[in-house]
Amino acid sequence: MSTCPQENDEEESSSFDMVQAEFEFFDPTLDDVAAIRRFLRGWLGRDDLIVDTDALAKRIAEQDTVGTVIRVQDSTDCLGFITCLNAKYVWKWLSPLFQFLRQRFESINQLAIFEKCGWHQPEKLGVVISERVVNLPGELSPWLQQALMDELEWATEDEPTEERRQMFALEYFLYITQVYISRTTQQQPSRPPKRKKPRRNSSSQEIDWTQDDILFIKAEDRVVRKKILWKNISWQ
Repeated sequence: MSTCPQENDEEESSSFDMVQAEFEFFDPTLDDVAAIRRFLRGWLGRDDLIVDTDALAKRIAEQDTVGTVIRVQDSTDCLGFITCLNAKYVWKWLSPLFQFLRQRFESINQLAIFEKCGWHQPEKLGVVISERVVNLPGELSPWLQQALMDELEWATEDEPTEERRQMFALEYFLYITQVYISRTTQQQPSRPPKRKKPRRNSSSQEIDWTQDDILFIKAEDRVVRKKILWKNISWQ
């Protein structure tokens, strides 16, 4: 929608463009594989080679019972997605990632929780992946989360076989995301800071998750942080 307000002849006229977009939620299809694959590579950053993103993207696109993609009205472009995968059924693609995470826990208690959920009961672990383009409105976040929870509940009731219903009867959830932190308070006073920009957390330094200088990329990450059992496993 374009609006051009007019002033009188003696005043300078001004104009501006206002873009109005309506976002809609759809079940994923195989046409979304390429877009989902790109999002998966951003999901893991420089470590995207840990998993087979091609196979995982196809699996996400095929699972239309639980999963949502975001599109602009009258467009086929995938601007983001959310899904929850049963770890047992994607183990062959995600087991390298689980091993990668397992080596980065900083406490025995955290490792015990992870092994209980992911290693010994993969059929009860849901891997939540939520990625989208950065400039989408944050107001979409609660609707995406609610859509995922609703679909999980419906799947445990409406799927045609007991195996399919149990596939979505999950007890634990693994949520991997990126955050940025400010290192300014941790710099040595005798040395000038080498970086002014926030940087992603490295597994070699423990983070105080109560500080306000943690920058969340997605609106829901701040809420998820308050509800999880462990949260300081990380890598740069």
